[in-house]
This record gives sequence, C-alpha cells and structure tokens, in this order.
Amino acid sequence: VLAVFCMGNGAWLLVNSIFTEGPFLTGQLPEGCRLFSTMGVLFNTGTLICFVLVLFFSEYTERNLFKITFLALGAQVVGGIALVIDWGLVVGGHSVMVLFAATFAGLGGAVCTTTIFGTSSRYGRRGISLISSGMGSSGVTPVVLAVFQGLYREDGVNFSTEWYFIVALLIQLTSVVACVWVWRLDVALGGEKTRDLAAKEKTGAGGEEASLLGEADADALAKAEEAREPGARSQRVSSTFAPVPLNTTLAVAAITAAMEFALPGLLPYVNAATGTVTQGELFGLAALFNIASVVGRSLSGWVSVSFRTALLLLGAQAICFFFAHLMVWGYLQVPYFFATFLVTAISGLHGYIVTECVQWASKVSSPAVTKAGLAIQGGTGLGSLITFILVQTLLNSSC
Repeated sequence: VLAVFCMGNGAWLLVNSIFTEGPFLTGQLPEGCRLFSTMGVLFNTGTLICFVLVLFFSEYTERNLFKITFLALGAQVVGGIALVIDWGLVVGGHSVMVLFAATFAGLGGAVCTTTIFGTSSRYGRRGISLISSGMGSSGVTPVVLAVFQGLYREDGVNFSTEWYFIVALLIQLTSVVACVWVWRLDVALGGEKTRDLAAKEKTGAGGEEASLLGEADADALAKAEEAREPGARSQRVSSTFAPVPLNTTLAVAAITAAMEFALPGLLPYVNAATGTVTQGELFGLAALFNIASVVGRSLSGWVSVSFRTALLLLGAQAICFFFAHLMVWGYLQVPYFFATFLVTAISGLHGYIVTECVQWASKVSSPAVTKAGLAIQGGTGLGSLITFILVQTLLNSSC
C-alpha cells in the first residue's frame, strides 16, 4: 500500500516542487510573474507523447505500463538533478535550468498521468483512489517542505532553495524505488495476464467497449447485500452506478482538468486588482491549490456519486473558475480570502471529479483507464496553453 502511494506521489512531485517554490522564484528570475504560465506550458510538454503512446502504440503501452511509468519518473529525476546543480542559471535573459527542469518534470508527469492509473486499476476502486491520492499528495509534500523553509515569510527563509530542491530530489527517488517494487509484485502476481483477461471479459461481442458502470462496484454490492433486502439492492446500485458512455466520461475528465490547470498561471494575478500580491499571499494560493486536490482525490475512495451529481459538481467548478477570471481581469475586486476560497473549490472539485471519472473508466477495461488518463492530460495541456497565451499577451510580468 505504501509503495503504491509513494509511486503516485512521484508522478507530479518535481512539477509541484517547482510550482510551490514559484512565489520565491518569480522575484529572483527574469520571467517574473509570467514564470507561472511559462512553466505551466512546459509542465505539459509530454502531452503529445501521451497521444502518440495511446493512439499509435496502445498495445505496447498496455503491455508496458510499469516500464513507461518508470521512465517517466526517471525523467523527473533528471530535472531534479539539473535544479540541484544550478537552479538560478540564466542565459540570454531566460532561466535555462528552471525551464529545462520544468520540461523534464512535465514530460514525466504527463506520461505518468496517462499510464499510472492503469498500473493500479487491477487492484480495484481503492487501488485507483490510493494512486490518485498519491498523485494529489505530490502537491502537499512540497508545501510541507516550503513551510519548513519559511517561504510564507517576507523577511527571508530558513534554508536555501538549493536545499529545498535537494530534499525534493531525494523524495523523487523514493517514487522510483516504489515503482520498481510494485512492478516486481505485479509480475509475480501475473499482472499482465490478469489485465488481458479482464479486457476480454469487459469487451462486447462486437469488439466495442461496453458502456461505463455496466457492472456494479464490488464494494457497493457487498455493503448493499449486508444492509438491504435483495429487492432494494438493485435500486441502490442503479441510483449510483447508472450506465455512462465512455466518451462522455472522457469529456468530463478533460474539462475539469482544463479548468484546474488553467489556474496555476493565473494565480499571481487573481488578487492583483486589489493590490500587489505578496510572496506570502502567492504561496498561500499555491499551497491551497495543491492541498485541496489531494483532499478531493482521497474523498473519492470513500464516497461515490451518480454521474448527474458529478455534472453538478463540474458546474460548480466552472462557476468558481469564472469568478477567478473576473478577479484576474479586475472586474471583481474582493478580499484575498475570496481568492483562497475559489482556488480551494476549483482544485478540490477537480480532484474528486477526475478520480471518479477514472473509477468509472475502470469498469470498462484497463485500456479505458489509459484513455481516461490521456483525456485528463489533454485537458491539462489545453488549459495551460490557453492561460500561457493570455498571460504572455495581455498581462504584465509584474503582479
């Protein structure tokens, strides 16, 4: 269990480590507050590779989920080493080491999003929730480290950025070790054969994927059998696990991810209309963005909802995202507390919705889970790209 969690923790660890240190880096590097949107795009450079893996090498990807995940985690290690060597290196007015590390971190994180859910789907609903919680914790871990560093203070820090990245690199290495351990366990349990058999059983006679949630969740069934009469059981199951087309679920996953990852590049400007955003305030927004996600992801392991309810949650996320944009462009001037609420709501709702989408996809097949990961990464890349264009063309480097 710990190894699965640690493997998930490494999926976006370096990305979130750079992002969390961003409030300090913006004051030290030439990109200024535009650094957030620039890193947002670089964090998603692996999106094209994800589409190639799934659309053109799907069989190879399914057979080698652990191998690809291992290489993706290794790419983040390469980026971490670059930061440890010299994070502040500037060439031609560009922070080359930070941008290089962001590229490798994003490459690893994007590929992990596509493959890592498939590595845990054979362990059931709790396995998916555990790996998703681990991915969410990859945002909490740097926040804890930054708190010890004292990044929230305006009068200096407790230890240098070099040491911050050294510790982050060491934690990243534990995810690589965890991946190898779980990989060996999967081989010992005949994981590849199990996935192949499950895929055949959940594929229709015509070779097309079945609609989502056609089978009742095993945990829900067990609880229903213990607590209810047989006649009431089917009512309980159908109310939560209504059939949902796969493409619809993929669309929901992409939309919630697009809103979530369009937000980081806007954080330096969310409260700018009411005054200059300080390092401590920006750190607070970044920390809440990371922490809320893991709370939402973890909740999915214990509470499941109908697809209709998920759509309502998606609508709530969209409303919060709209208000955040109003704040960015100065049409809504409210206290800093409201900005913290919006960031928390957007990130928390995303964490829950996106994990539920993966849970539903797991009812179809392992390839469907991989497609869900691809949809998430596609939405992530689109959201960050749109924000990058907006920030680079319409907003200032100072905030």
